[in-house]
Amino acid sequence: MAVLENCEPKRVFHYFEEICKIPHGSGNTKQISDYLVQFAKDHDLKYVQDEMNNVVIYKPGTAGYENAPVVIIQGHMDMVCEKRPDVEHDFTKDGLNLSVEGDYVSANGTTLGGDDGIAVAYGLALLESDTIAHPPLEVFITVDEEIGLLGAVGFDCSVLKGRRFINLDSEAEGSLWISCAGGLSGVSHIPVTRLDAEGEKLTVKISGLMGGHSGAEIDKNRANANSLLGKFLHGLDEKTDFELISVQGGQKDNAITREATAEILVLEENTDAVSFTELPFLILIAGVRYTLVAGSVTVILQAAFKPFFVVAVIVAVPAFFAVTFPFASTFTTEDLEDFHFTALSVQSFGVTVAFKVYVFPFFRLSFVLFNLIFAACT
Repeated sequence: MAVLENCEPKRVFHYFEEICKIPHGSGNTKQISDYLVQFAKDHDLKYVQDEMNNVVIYKPGTAGYENAPVVIIQGHMDMVCEKRPDVEHDFTKDGLNLSVEGDYVSANGTTLGGDDGIAVAYGLALLESDTIAHPPLEVFITVDEEIGLLGAVGFDCSVLKGRRFINLDSEAEGSLWISCAGGLSGVSHIPVTRLDAEGEKLTVKISGLMGGHSGAEIDKNRANANSLLGKFLHGLDEKTDFELISVQGGQKDNAITREATAEILVLEENTDAVSFTELPFLILIAGVRYTLVAGSVTVILQAAFKPFFVVAVIVAVPAFFAVTFPFASTFTTEDLEDFHFTALSVQSFGVTVAFKVYVFPFFRLSFVLFNLIFAACT
């Protein structure tokens, strides 16, 4: 039984589900490209497949529209491949695990690839149909749009005859866009000096963020793990000396980074300065306004700290103090929905201590009361 068999239009979602069975991340489009070619062969339609795996499928106009101007229907076959850290999925060989809940189709634990698999599905359904009246069509499906419009840039447009072009890669159903803002990629080379050093090695990891598309969700104040990690390291640098061993964050240049990790080396005599009680404030003061909107942040410190530090955290840092106090100086009046917010998780000697707080729509009253309590206690 097909997961999407009850979704309308049926043939569109039939082909969308077929596409989801085929791995088609950017840079891995040969299989999906060959699927499109086989579709054209099965339906006796002319096609062009170039060396980059771009595909054009041609269909004559229906009766009465044979001599109408040719219309190009365009989309892209590649998708952004992202998954939750706890999900085992190999985008190079695994299909997507689809589900339907109400009016929403989603992929369990991974990106769905609706951008722009739905355009491919619409194109195939239109090419298959013998009941929809249409002019001559050129269904043009490109590769590697998500990593720089590479397929479109490298395509030989001489095989296209149409001068009317409909791109099926917009964000809002029922809306027509007449222009595009374009995109820009930047590459920075920062000189690095390596040196021999001794000290305590620590791993700082920021994870659990919502992420999102760097275009569609860029205006929603979602936290960027790279940015938060940079602010954290900057704050730590003002507190104590340390050496940076490595830093890594993000998988795609068009996705808001949801996870970032840094390895640092702290001199043994300075390890006491990197106390657990300071860390929630460093990370939250740097990014609480964005962190709250993002939904959750987990900061994990892995090191051979003495067990009494874990006990000290429980006693010295009540969860609501660590989470709510920075709101007073950095919070802006944004309307928020219900969020589950993880403030800090400390992992040492196999023991994890997590501080959690639930933020509800009445959060304004809550954080005012918490701050009053904090002021009274101090």
